[in-house]
Amino acid sequence: NITITSYNNEIQQCDDTPDIMASNRLVYEGAVAISRDLKKKYNIKYGDLVYIKVFDSFFVIEDTMNERIKNTIDVFKFDKNESLKINFKNQDVIIYKIKRWINEENYFWKNNWRENAL
Repeated sequence: NITITSYNNEIQQCDDTPDIMASNRLVYEGAVAISRDLKKKYNIKYGDLVYIKVFDSFFVIEDTMNERIKNTIDVFKFDKNESLKINFKNQDVIIYKIKRWINEENYFWKNNWRENAL
């Protein structure tokens, strides 16, 4: 099971570019950072989805956490007070891997889902 925490776009919690996630996108609510051990273990790519049961919601994996953090998903929130309320241990999550390819005729993105329950 996974620990769910939350973070804000503050230099103390990020790096020197707190408004840009590792995926190179600007921060937004609905994005999460994932610990590097989980990213490697499940071959997670930016843009994969994670369903977090405690929120009954899907989030987009856009960022990675510091190497010292293990077995954790960090939910992005703009509101620091709201963020401080999020600290759930031993949570069930499901990661949806998105396999993308471009159709050469119309450059249309297609999704092929594969589910990995953690």
